[in-house]
Amino acid sequence: MRFAGFRRLASFPGRANTLTTAWVFLSWVAVALAFRATVAIVAGPALARAEGAGFAEDGSAYYLPLARSLWEGQGFLNTSGEPSAHHMPGYPLLITAARWVTPSFPAAILTVQVLFGSLAVGFVFLLSASLFSRRAAHASAAVALVWPDLVIFGLLNLSDTPFLCVTLCGAWILGRLLDRGRPGLAILLGLLCGFGTLLRESMISFTGAWVLAVLLLPGDRSPWRRALNGLLLIATMCLVLVPWWVRNAATFGEFIPLTTKGAGNIYVGTLIRPYYFSDARNDAVPLEPAARAREEAVTARAHEARSSRDEDRILLGAALDNVRRAPLEQLAHLGRKTYWLWQPNIGPRHADRVGMAPVLWLIAVSHWLLVLAGLAGLWLLRRDRRAVLTLALPFLVVTLFHAVVGIGEPRYHLPLVPILIVAAAPVLLRLVRRETAS
Repeated sequence: MRFAGFRRLASFPGRANTLTTAWVFLSWVAVALAFRATVAIVAGPALARAEGAGFAEDGSAYYLPLARSLWEGQGFLNTSGEPSAHHMPGYPLLITAARWVTPSFPAAILTVQVLFGSLAVGFVFLLSASLFSRRAAHASAAVALVWPDLVIFGLLNLSDTPFLCVTLCGAWILGRLLDRGRPGLAILLGLLCGFGTLLRESMISFTGAWVLAVLLLPGDRSPWRRALNGLLLIATMCLVLVPWWVRNAATFGEFIPLTTKGAGNIYVGTLIRPYYFSDARNDAVPLEPAARAREEAVTARAHEARSSRDEDRILLGAALDNVRRAPLEQLAHLGRKTYWLWQPNIGPRHADRVGMAPVLWLIAVSHWLLVLAGLAGLWLLRRDRRAVLTLALPFLVVTLFHAVVGIGEPRYHLPLVPILIVAAAPVLLRLVRRETAS
């Protein structure tokens, strides 16, 4: 299979082609806006019922109260009316900003989701066009336009949709940085990494992958130039986070770089019970007295911690103890946790609550086929070093990150879905060409 290579937007000959690409990008965004707005209007009542049935609980329990407190001028307060550092502030700030131009918070949430979800479709086109042919880019954008997880699940009150838009834009900018090596692009990517981190702390995995890509790129640029770009990227990201650090230091009297839940996510990511930490099947399995005593002791010590730093030490120490106690079982547990990559957010497990079992099964099968086609595409790209650094390396790093951190929720794969769509497009087009020729 032959690929067009890593073609960035700036390399298209002539200003006319650049403007044409910009118009195509805006056209895809406009089509996506119309489509997602229509879906939001039609599916509005169903989305409300879905939230009532337990979907997007984080949005109702955390993000919305934080946004309301910001809107009312009270600061970044949780449901108890106390200052919070448990979640990053980016998504509540976006909802609050949208509230200024919308009549209600539900309308503000849909505005944020529709806008960023539509921009994501445009960035799918740009990223695919920078790697492959225009035909593959249009195919990628068309799939992203209608993909259920990116449409239906992307309308719920969660930070995942703005986050995946930021990561897509960052992947496209990374491609231009790898091709041109200009420090200004490294600074721009650092700004995007900072904004993405304010949305979700898991942005640290994408940032790490992108810094590695900048440092590992071969070519005529010296190692010092690559190191400078990597340093500029990290430094710019840190500058974006400084206001958050200052606020946390002034509010809590300590340095909290991201949130107060990071160490807890690592702890619950280890094998504590027979199944995943929050898996309901654990209720049917008697927990050994020694294991229960360890869990209760860790919980009690964490509650008694005088600062978030002390709590982090307790939880990280407990996670390390779990690994030391049964390293082979912990390794197998990490392998099992990758189920989140294979499980669609909208699937048959929801049929008892929302019905439409045949449709949900069709969505699930489509997701599995996309994962297989995307992984096949990433494998075929293994000899294109720049494509590997842009698509495969972030996919691998983010997957490993979520295998270690957290309980493995299916929505973690949402920012990886566009990578799979872009990687799968040349594979699917090749199959179509073969069938047409036959």
